[in-house]
Amino acid sequence: MKDERGYLSDDQCNAMLKACEGRDKLLLLMLLKTGRRISEVVRNNDTGIRYMDIDLEEGQIYFRILKHGKRNKKTKEYIPDKDRIAVQIDDELRDKLKYYIGLYCPHPEGYLFDFSRQRGFQIVQEIALRAAKEHPNLFTVGLTKTHKDGRFGNVVRVQLGDGFIKAHTTRHTFAMHAANALDSPAALVDLSQNFLHHGNLGTTMHYLRHGKKEKSRQKELINKIWKK
Repeated sequence: MKDERGYLSDDQCNAMLKACEGRDKLLLLMLLKTGRRISEVVRNNDTGIRYMDIDLEEGQIYFRILKHGKRNKKTKEYIPDKDRIAVQIDDELRDKLKYYIGLYCPHPEGYLFDFSRQRGFQIVQEIALRAAKEHPNLFTVGLTKTHKDGRFGNVVRVQLGDGFIKAHTTRHTFAMHAANALDSPAALVDLSQNFLHHGNLGTTMHYLRHGKKEKSRQKELINKIWKK
């Protein structure tokens, strides 16, 4: 049965986390717990997490926000701002980071995830496929059309909503779970604009409309309108 949600349930998140370990698990946990874009997490034109960006004592990470900046008009190369934002992390992610950093004793200027954005995409998809194999009742696997190097083909992907599970799915998941947890539309708008840094208010409204609490409020309003 096709999953129409477009974001991961709690059970699906847990299944994917159980299907990976080490660096890959840390990457998935980072994406799910912070809602950041993959390009803000892995090495990508100076926007990835460096070890010096992690403050374990305060329980926060400094991110360079991808959509703050401009592009060179001639080369089209993205030029990110040097300003960073501090994002609070929970105890689970902080403990994982503390263990990982203590294990490898990295250089402060090194990247936490020293690989490309494309590799980050692949890691998330590989995790999803392993989780689907271990939990076929939670996931649907199918073929997705691809186009690479001028050739068309099909690849196996774990389907979700109108597409398949990919790195950005974790960002949708974070936003939707936030919509279901926050008490007011104003709180979600504030989180979306100042934490997730959505460039378009329409994106925020999408999460607001599809959140469980908003649907409950709408149902309550309709019942009041037609109550005799």
